Amino acid sequence: MNSSKYNFKIDYSDGLKLTLVDHKNPNNTFKARVFINLQKLSYNFVHGYNSAGGTWVTEELINDKTFEYTWDEIECKIGYWHKLNYKGYVPYRIEILDCEINEIVHREEFDARHKLINFYLHSQDPNTLHTWMCAIEKFKKEQNCQISIINDYLKDNQNYSFVDSYWRAEENFIRYYAGFGIGRFGSENTPDLNKNPDGIKGKNDLEIIEDILYHYTKKL
Repeated sequence: MNSSKYNFKIDYSDGLKLTLVDHKNPNNTFKARVFINLQKLSYNFVHGYNSAGGTWVTEELINDKTFEYTWDEIECKIGYWHKLNYKGYVPYRIEILDCEINEIVHREEFDARHKLINFYLHSQDPNTLHTWMCAIEKFKKEQNCQISIINDYLKDNQNYSFVDSYWRAEENFIRYYAGFGIGRFGSENTPDLNKNPDGIKGKNDLEIIEDILYHYTKKL
């Protein structure tokens, strides 16, 4: 397969955006198949006893199954961009099918390793920001990535050594592999489910960021 006839741009900076080009056939169409991998774990409670009559309970893993979930299929036309509007973290796997020849001509997986991931933090409250920064540090270790932060308060204080760069909102910083906005969007009755997939009603600060970073990768 001659891949030079194609130009595929897959952008994770604000949701998922696909731009596809066939240099030899401007009327061609593609189908983008988007998948995510999920893991299902099952546990059994194990009771233990000692000679003094004490007891304890531990969890024993009895099943570990990884399976793939089809997120979406997108019919893509040349000359247009196509976007999935969900803004949280999803470890996408993408296959692009050339409909003219009915063959997969491109495969790609979201891979943050050694790349810059940006977080736009929509709060100026130091306590809220500290909770979010602790979760972001965990995310950085898991992904083995670099971190940039857009937030005025943190730009002025810069108290977190694991951050690679700080920016203000007006600096329009967009040079990163993937970007996530963290905050409470919409209202409790009408949340923005593309940004807060499990709503915001009754959520503490940790639950807000965990919903955005782990909602679609939680163990089922």
